[in-house]
Amino acid sequence: MNMINKVACGAAMLAAICATSGCDAEKDLVTVTIPEKDIAYEQLYIVGYAVKGYTDNDPFVSNTAIEMDRTDNPNVFTKRIEMYHYADNKQFKFCDAADDWDKIHYIVPESGVQDGTSYAYLNIGEDGYNKAAVCSEMTGNLRDHFWGIHEGDDGVYDLTINAKTLEVTVTLVEKKEEPFEIAELWMVGSATPAAWDINNPVEMTRVADGVFEYEGPLYEGEMKMKLKNDGKWEGQFLMAPEENSAITKDGCASPKAVFSPTGSPDVKWLVRDEGNYRVTVDATGGKDDITIAAVYLGEVVRDPELFMLGNAVQCFSSNSAYLMDYDDVTGTFSWEGPIYYDDNTATPQNHNKQFKFCTRQADWNATDYYVPSDAAADGDIHIIGADADYTMKLSTWKDGQTGVDAFWGIAPGADGTYRIVVNPETLTVTITRTGDCEPQPELELETELYFQGVAGEAGTDSNNPGVELTRIDDTHRFYWEGELYYTDRENNRQFNFITSKGNWDSVYFLVPAEGDSDSYRQLVKDGGVYPMKRIRGAGQPLSASWGIAEEDNGKYRVEADLEAMTVSVTKLD
Repeated sequence: MNMINKVACGAAMLAAICATSGCDAEKDLVTVTIPEKDIAYEQLYIVGYAVKGYTDNDPFVSNTAIEMDRTDNPNVFTKRIEMYHYADNKQFKFCDAADDWDKIHYIVPESGVQDGTSYAYLNIGEDGYNKAAVCSEMTGNLRDHFWGIHEGDDGVYDLTINAKTLEVTVTLVEKKEEPFEIAELWMVGSATPAAWDINNPVEMTRVADGVFEYEGPLYEGEMKMKLKNDGKWEGQFLMAPEENSAITKDGCASPKAVFSPTGSPDVKWLVRDEGNYRVTVDATGGKDDITIAAVYLGEVVRDPELFMLGNAVQCFSSNSAYLMDYDDVTGTFSWEGPIYYDDNTATPQNHNKQFKFCTRQADWNATDYYVPSDAAADGDIHIIGADADYTMKLSTWKDGQTGVDAFWGIAPGADGTYRIVVNPETLTVTITRTGDCEPQPELELETELYFQGVAGEAGTDSNNPGVELTRIDDTHRFYWEGELYYTDRENNRQFNFITSKGNWDSVYFLVPAEGDSDSYRQLVKDGGVYPMKRIRGAGQPLSASWGIAEEDNGKYRVEADLEAMTVSVTKLD
């Protein structure tokens, strides 16, 4: 019986009783008001820079949120915090559980978020009034917003929130500068000799306390600086003051460097003029007064180098291309190894793209390529034979030029071991079939799959991934449903995949097929199907990922098919 019928039935019964007993029942009716919940939340938690002791260099993960202190009033929670001004200024927000981001409620600024940022400035003092609001993915009004402080307001504070009235007060306990010292400094990026290999960054020399110097080649490309050589992309970095801050023969366009405690937002310098430079970083003025200077010293003199890309070397990223052997007598470069027509490690879009060459390890648009001389369009494959010479041509996307993405391949049934000799002077490639090759081992597809990225607060710890996708029956298809929303965290790295738990350099990553650097992001949309590739090991673009545009935020189903090597995205709301 529904509520309306129950009320009608009750009224009829009351009328019948009054008719038979003659009572004056109406004066005995009482309106009952259901009281509001006395205690809004059993416990509150806090995330953000203001809370020290966060794990894995990431203060924003709800699963590791820090518990607040209780008071005599069950609705009032407090925490002594330390706030230091950073570029993204995400000092704190609250949540009602230490759990997955889409299973909890957040308490964030009701209003006042600054344009182009994710924070609202705090009103500080006992009379300061900060009104909060509750949001959640579960109710469809999730907002990734924080409270922040003005530059110069660094210090220790007492923070109080009344969870019932949603009033937040912050009072200063002690003005305090953040302990700040740079003991070591390392350069990484496509503009540096390290390329994007975070395990082998370029060390800067400490020439005085807080002063570091590098003298050597810089190439066209991007770079940033890590404060610790620990093989992790998370952690403390020095970043450019704005995206693509230029370094040219004339020096740095901006003399300022920005200290980032977590490496986010990921803002890099852009080297526009290749050359030898002296780069000097001076951090003696503290974290808010770090300067960078670059002096051009002359052209880069290169040792003879040529690199190989394609299925033959299982690498398609120009940032980590395979270095060929050099013969200083003949001036030629060589490689020898097995080539398979149906290479079982190749993605469908890379079928029979066996090899081409590039002049250096760099971003795709900062190096030159050698491709078949008759290549006319992207995807062209020139079929080779045994014991023959072929001509090649230079192809590039430098300075806005339009190159051709073409390869050499082999004919069906021509699997074998080949020796390839390249002469850049005569623009020739000599192919020799040196023997048969061993049969390819069967590729066993995985039965588990995990996210890496901000989707589902998956995180970036390959030994302890935060999200495991659901396997569909006994297939090699997996799915996840949840919120994808634009964020500058991890440079909008929504998700890529790892196929098992383990150290980052020993597990396989599944990333966008065209991903050629750690900063590569392929934006997904409702109904999109995107090819992916399998990579592993140092020098690979392991952080290449799928992202999302802010206007496409929403709840999605993400489905990965390991047989087709595709990921599909469907919006659910």
